[in-house]
Amino acid sequence: MIARHCLQRLFTNQDLWPHFKSDQALSEFWALGAAERRAKWGEPIDIMEVQTLFSPEDVRLRMRD
Repeated sequence: MIARHCLQRLFTNQDLWPHFKSDQALSEFWALGAAERRAKWGEPIDIMEVQTLFSPEDVRLRMRD
């Protein structure tokens, strides 16, 4: 869900694209102040909401021999 949220933001907000064109641009984006970054990115995902959607029973790990 977190990855889907991030990808949705990136694919639907072309104003963000220049900030992710290179490692340097990405570093500059994350170096912005919190208010400026939020103005560009939007409201952060509610991690507590994501946690309520997680079901450990739905996760299966397969061990290799």
